[in-house]
Amino acid sequence: MTNSTFKFKKNTIVYAKKATFTPKLNNNTMFGKLGDMMGKLAEVKQKIEEIKIGLEAKTIHVSGAGGDIKIAMNGNKKVLSLEIADALQHGAKDELQKQLLLTFNNAVAEADKVSAEEMKKVAGGMIPPGLL
Repeated sequence: MTNSTFKFKKNTIVYAKKATFTPKLNNNTMFGKLGDMMGKLAEVKQKIEEIKIGLEAKTIHVSGAGGDIKIAMNGNKKVLSLEIADALQHGAKDELQKQLLLTFNNAVAEADKVSAEEMKKVAGGMIPPGLL
């Protein structure tokens, strides 16, 4: 600490100590709230990992081309099976490819819906739309 010198009257010297300020950190300060938020984010991250594991066990069945193409996909968008009816296997290759792409994209869209629903249950509005 340093001292400051003040003169009040002629030949009178007074010494005063400089004041120091030490803020107290508790849960009501910015840093306490930040710590709480970080804890909540870690908790959400853990729940998201649990959901991803649960999505691995969910199976989504989608059919296309009037039921001639069937795709099974899990909630993490991994294709589990693909079935093509004999009638399509002897037809035009271009039509088969078109129907496969359409059915596959429908299966991915359905998996996205299931995943988003599960994530919303955990996030409870904490995660902005489109982030997941």
